[in-house]
Amino acid sequence: MTKTLRRWACAPVLAVMTASLLAGCGGGGGGGGGSAPNPGSGGPTNTQSTASITGVLQDKATGFLLPGRTVTVQGTSLAGVTDSNGAFAIANVPTRSITLVITDAGGTPNGTFSVDISKIGGSPRSLGTIQLTVSGGGMAPPGSPTIH
Repeated sequence: MTKTLRRWACAPVLAVMTASLLAGCGGGGGGGGGSAPNPGSGGPTNTQSTASITGVLQDKATGFLLPGRTVTVQGTSLAGVTDSNGAFAIANVPTRSITLVITDAGGTPNGTFSVDISKIGGSPRSLGTIQLTVSGGGMAPPGSPTIH
């Protein structure tokens, strides 16, 4: 009989400990939305929002579109490559101020472009045309004459 009483005496303590742990982690039941994680709890904080971005690279001097360029979000592994029309898209970009690093197919830096993604609306968030000062070829802009 004593063992049974001890076993039951521990059960409420475990229930209270479990409820406290769940409440501290934003889980648990009742009342609606849960609470924020405890600061310094060491748990994941994947609350940063992300967005997809698009843009077009163009040579500022010639107006030529720039295919085959790699556009990388500085400090991350997020990147995209421009298509034959100079257009690129990158998914899961943090919605904060970022710097894009542009390199050509050989890895030579072509420039950087800084932008605050949180200030751009839409989905995906369009950066529009980004003009770079580069040397070397590109693709003529739409509607320009073709030289044979």
